[in-house]
Formats: sequence, structure tokens, C-alpha cells
Amino acid sequence: MMDIDRSVEIFTDIHGHSRKFNIFMYACSFPECSLDARNNSMIKVFPSILNEKLDAFSLKDCRFANEKEKEATARMVMFKEFSILNAFTLEASFFGTEPPEIYEEEYEEEVI
Repeated sequence: MMDIDRSVEIFTDIHGHSRKFNIFMYACSFPECSLDARNNSMIKVFPSILNEKLDAFSLKDCRFANEKEKEATARMVMFKEFSILNAFTLEASFFGTEPPEIYEEEYEEEVI
């Protein structure tokens, strides 16, 4: 028998990404002028934990916004219609992680 008192704490839709490196997330947010805006920091907790624990995860590539053209996405439906605060789309690059930057000093030493 199903327990009615249970709630969904996190929803994640997982996709592959072909235009960016790394693993990152898209999430919804509340307008800054609303009383619910205090929940925006809670929405960033799970991506922040992933950023700390996984080298391949990039918090700088994450986006926390409600874009009009994304209203039919699973994360937006779960956020708006089912009031699931932690509704994410997790994107994993087909190309792996971002290559390390080559510094000029290292390059100059190799050339000499």
C-alpha cells in the first residue's frame, strides 16, 4: 500500500549534451521579488555538493532560471505543477570534461 505522506524531494531528468563540456545542471528558480525567492539558495545545494565531490561537474556551467521556451520541460513541469523545489535537468557531455588550459609560460618552456 502506498504511503500518502511521502513527497518527492528531488527530480532529475538526465540528458547527454553535444555542445558543452563537463556535467552540469539546469534548474528552476523563483523571481527575486517574490517571498519564495528565499528558496533559491536551497535549489543550489545539490549542484553545489556535486561540484565539491565530482571533478567532472561544473557549477559555473549550471543555470538557475525559468525560461519561457523551456516551460514544457520535465523540470519546469515538476517545479511548477507539483511544487518540487529540487527539479533538475542533468546534462552530461558526450565529449567529457573541459580540457585544461595551456598557460603561456608552460608553452614557452616546452618550446625552448
